[in-house]
Amino acid sequence: IDAADMVKIAYQSCIQNKGEYRREAEVIKHLLKGHGIMSWALQPGTSRLNYLSVLNSTGLYPFLNVEVKRTSSSSSRNTLVVSAASPHVLPWTDWQGHGISKRKRDKIKVAYKHFIINVINLGSSEAS
Repeated sequence: IDAADMVKIAYQSCIQNKGEYRREAEVIKHLLKGHGIMSWALQPGTSRLNYLSVLNSTGLYPFLNVEVKRTSSSSSRNTLVVSAASPHVLPWTDWQGHGISKRKRDKIKVAYKHFIINVINLGSSEAS
């Protein structure tokens, strides 16, 4: 069983069967903010639609819909908006050229791995 399968099992256990863990959007948003990841600069000419294609670049199945919205304070920056469960991913493997530094990608990768581990642990405790 690989990590993606474990995450899918945990997801089904926790969320689809109305487990206690239904605030996944708020949890991951808070987790990312805790690592200082709130927004990033847009590359010139990059559209929101192009960004969504980047979201499908890894093999994990998280519980998030990661959207990009323009902030009112600056039209050249995007803010991470996390909403309901979906097959989108946090694309830390393919963020080169999308205005996100390697250090920020690494922070997201670490935070997201911790999030997955927590969900797997929760799924195991829900099942037992």
